Amino acid sequence: CSSDLVGDVPALQSLASEIANDLRAREERAAVQTALTEARALIGQSKFSEALAKLRPVANDPEVAALIARAEQLAREEASHKERDAGLAAAREQRAKGALDQAIETIKSVREKHGDSPMLRDLEREIEAERQLLRKREAVTGTASEAKKRIAASQWDSARVLLQKTLKEYPGEPELTALLDGIERGLSEQQARKEKEEALKKSRVLEGQGRDADALAVIDAALQVYAGDPELFS
Repeated sequence: CSSDLVGDVPALQSLASEIANDLRAREERAAVQTALTEARALIGQSKFSEALAKLRPVANDPEVAALIARAEQLAREEASHKERDAGLAAAREQRAKGALDQAIETIKSVREKHGDSPMLRDLEREIEAERQLLRKREAVTGTASEAKKRIAASQWDSARVLLQKTLKEYPGEPELTALLDGIERGLSEQQARKEKEEALKKSRVLEGQGRDADALAVIDAALQVYAGDPELFS
């Protein structure tokens, strides 16, 4: 009888080992299921680091490995979104301080690193519009100031060229248009005054020579252009 029991020992040991292995597998599977359940809940709360800490001890399981990859991807995406949002906030702050060129460079940097987005495009478009308006204001103000200096120095042609150049870039700008109109009127009046003076001078020379008819003809011709001008009757 004892010999029969001795013969059964290996079989019993094998059975015990199978039972132990089965229990261990069940425990490992239970641990995997617990890790998966808890990790999914954490991922749903965007707690990716905590979820990964739950999953990595049982990473050999294929389902766990897949969830780890997903959690890592979501963590990277979240980090990218946070960096992009921080970049947008920085660009907005730079814009508020008037550092428009710097804000545009920040937007370009964010786009290169994290890709484009509607928010980036909208902000860039708004800042570009402000930059153009600022450039226009600076150009108009600078041109008007310089033109006034040249006008005060009787540099009419130089002032006119300057105004025409800026108006070509910013057509219809009221302040510059008014200055240019003033110059054109001034030059026209100056030319008219010169022509009237020449007509009067010529008529007096002719009158002095006894050529009254010729003198009157010169005055009549001038009156056709400058009708009613009292200077021509003096």
